[in-house]
Amino acid sequence: MPDDDSSTSTTEPKVHYVVKKVGQKELVKAQAKEKVLDKEEKKEEAEYEKLVAALAIAKTKAKKEKLAEEKAEKKAAKEAKHDNYSANSSQSIKTEHHHNSGASAGNHGDMNTADSGKIVGNRNSKIYHVPGQAGYRMNSANAVYFDSEAEAKAAGYRKALR
Repeated sequence: MPDDDSSTSTTEPKVHYVVKKVGQKELVKAQAKEKVLDKEEKKEEAEYEKLVAALAIAKTKAKKEKLAEEKAEKKAAKEAKHDNYSANSSQSIKTEHHHNSGASAGNHGDMNTADSGKIVGNRNSKIYHVPGQAGYRMNSANAVYFDSEAEAKAAGYRKALR
């Protein structure tokens, strides 16, 4: 049998497909809105990254400033302590030399202060004690001796509260 179209008596009908574009306007609107939202999202992400970087820089800067401030405070405290110690040492040496002429230098650190009958000051705390007061009987290398309360006050010491 030949493959001719003319010989075949039955022909199949042609099928037409009709494509209707339903919701085309809504689709275009949604796609446009998606583009706008994507652009906004990218802008916000870029802004967020900038803020994160700025925050990290600010934290680092604050940390450095805090460390520098603490270092400066420590240095100032150390210098103040050194200055205070050197001032106290020179003042105490003068008062000890002046007031300890009767006491022997060998047992200065272990001497019982109650036997001296003098006013006793503590070099570290800058507090003096009179006979009969709490803390008068100290065995200390920090003891400084005065003949009167006026001398102790003049040397920068204050009277013990107890």
